[in-house]
Amino acid sequence: MDLLHDRFSPREYLPTEVPQEDLEKIFETARWAQSCFNEQPWRFVVARKSDGAFRSKLEGLLVEDNAFAKSAWLLGVAFGKKSFTVNSKPNRHHGFDTGAACQTLAFAAFQMGWNTRFMAGFDLESAREFATSDYEPY
Repeated sequence: MDLLHDRFSPREYLPTEVPQEDLEKIFETARWAQSCFNEQPWRFVVARKSDGAFRSKLEGLLVEDNAFAKSAWLLGVAFGKKSFTVNSKPNRHHGFDTGAACQTLAFAAFQMGWNTRFMAGFDLESAREFATSDYEPY
């Protein structure tokens, strides 16, 4: 319960690089999140501070009130797939499932000593550029 109580969503970040090994562990935990039919209908598009033009494109998605996030070492967008892979029927749970994956990722990161912040303050239409097939940005 301490993990639930102590985790927070910061608005300031240290310029500390997250080791690749930590990133792999953190994103692996998202795979463990529950999802309808174990569909795992989420994808994350991320950029490190050193990722040049690609990072600039992701930063360009942020609305003015969330410009503080540009100082974070890692920036990304979560996408949820709107249809099931097995039968192409609409997956009305994709948003719920993607949210569960984000929360699982956030708790794993915090337990490892890293903070995260998920925000809806970005340009949704521009984020679609990074989507594939029927994945929608969150």
